[in-house]
Amino acid sequence: MKRLLLILLFVTAATTLIAQTRTVRGMVRDENGQPLAGVKIEPINQSRHCTTQQNGYFSIKVDIHTSQIVASYNGYESQILDIDSSFLIFNLVAVRELSPYAETTKEEVVSPAETTTKETVSSAYRSVDTSSNRNNSTTEDTIVDDGEVMIKCQIMPRFQNGDIKTFIKWATNKLNNSSTVNRIGFQGVVTVEFIVNTNGNVSDIKIIKSQNVEIGNEVIHILKTSPKWTPGYHNNTPVRIKQVIPLEFR
Repeated sequence: MKRLLLILLFVTAATTLIAQTRTVRGMVRDENGQPLAGVKIEPINQSRHCTTQQNGYFSIKVDIHTSQIVASYNGYESQILDIDSSFLIFNLVAVRELSPYAETTKEEVVSPAETTTKETVSSAYRSVDTSSNRNNSTTEDTIVDDGEVMIKCQIMPRFQNGDIKTFIKWATNKLNNSSTVNRIGFQGVVTVEFIVNTNGNVSDIKIIKSQNVEIGNEVIHILKTSPKWTPGYHNNTPVRIKQVIPLEFR
């Protein structure tokens, strides 16, 4: 009788413990959008952790009361995210010993009429002519990409007066009402990448992860019908922004 009681207590305790946890999934990528393997994923104020796989994905059980999770990787700045969805995306930025402008050398050319100061920036960054704004200070995040496609900017793109979550909701509703999706009866998560251009149009749509080719094609088809976005802005200039989102099918 005592043994049976102990077994019942053990089962009850195990069930309670399982009920108090939830699974958090996601991916980690670098500033160029490439997946990072071996990144340490650790819930805030918990001792457990996991590391990302070769494709950058991770899955970890956390306490139901845990609200934040941190990604840490040697040579990159750690990032903390709120656990506000079932799929999280970390964008880690490499630690730079130099400032975002890299090393500069100043060369002065003096003429009878004027003195011109010229800055030569290393090839990793674009050249900056400071002759017209020498007295203006510049924040550290002035240059965050190669000038073509960015993953972060001062004002991120907006969709129908909302953020990326608004777009995920729009796309998910469209897909879950799609005749193709209903015919296949697909359930799962598809990860898709796309670019929001300076004119607000969506382009360069790519499926990152999908268990069904036909569903992947349907995702691309739906995203091509996206209404225009309000583009992202950096230094008061519209920029192209790469987005990676999970779309859940139920």
